[in-house]
Amino acid sequence: MPVESSELLDTSSRQLVLETMARVGARLSIYEFFSVVVSAHQQAQNSVMPDHDMHNQFKRSDSYDGFLEVLKFALIDLGRPCSVLVIGAGTGYAGCSSDYAQEVIRGLNSTHVETVESLELTPEILHGSRFSKSSTYDLVVSHSLAHFVPSLSSFFAHVRARVKGDGTFVMGHEFNAEFWTHPGIAQLRRSYQRRKRLQKIVRKATSPAAYLRRIKATIGGTVFRSMPEVVNAILRDQHGFKDQLTPSEIFALVDPHLPNGSMYHVGLNGMDAIGIQHTYLPEFRLTKLHTSEYPGLDRQAAIKRKLPGRIFHAVYQRTPRQ
Repeated sequence: MPVESSELLDTSSRQLVLETMARVGARLSIYEFFSVVVSAHQQAQNSVMPDHDMHNQFKRSDSYDGFLEVLKFALIDLGRPCSVLVIGAGTGYAGCSSDYAQEVIRGLNSTHVETVESLELTPEILHGSRFSKSSTYDLVVSHSLAHFVPSLSSFFAHVRARVKGDGTFVMGHEFNAEFWTHPGIAQLRRSYQRRKRLQKIVRKATSPAAYLRRIKATIGGTVFRSMPEVVNAILRDQHGFKDQLTPSEIFALVDPHLPNGSMYHVGLNGMDAIGIQHTYLPEFRLTKLHTSEYPGLDRQAAIKRKLPGRIFHAVYQRTPRQ
């Protein structure tokens, strides 16, 4: 059983989670509560979206090229045949498994890659007795993982323990906090929303019959059980929860550091690459930052104005002790 810790959450939301647990009758530790909700979500996802292929989705996205770019930069910067550790998500976290990043790294065919090992991170490894500092690596890589881990202090402590004294950490595919706070992004989003409203009005005016057919098709289409419905059914049947979690609660517990626009939030509102370096990786330097993806925005306009993307990849170089 993992030891409870006030460092489970890096925000003041611990009490909020405890109140949620009391309401649904979850007689678990906080670690176990997060894990069973994540497990139920993964089961529901496999049921509702059985053909969903996250790896191909990553490869089709703009962030794929960014991940390649920072990996190549890190390997060239290290300038030697490297031992590489890929940290992926195991049971208890909804992040990306190590398979995807391993495949990308091996696909580079770089002479700077000597060995590639993997570790599937679980709450037991992160907080329990299985935590080990014995093996260190030239390059440690994670991809779409950190924003799923409630305790960032524990996660980055684990990373620091795995990186050699002159090694590097690559944190790939994280949600960029600056995207949601940058005034230029907000301006583009408002312009996009106005344009979409205008397009809807034009469709209704120019082809009302087609518009009505679309509405009827939506209303009369096959109705599937929603993800929250399936998640709550699993939590009730397998874990004895007495009350339902709201959709906002489920998604906040599964992905605590993703901005969700909800009052129920248990983590950071996105990840700040510079803030991470100062707060969690003080002995590292942020040597490269790549951002991409502008959903719902004019991508070319955003790039031209050098606005931050929704996703970032970062390279952190450990500074050798003098």
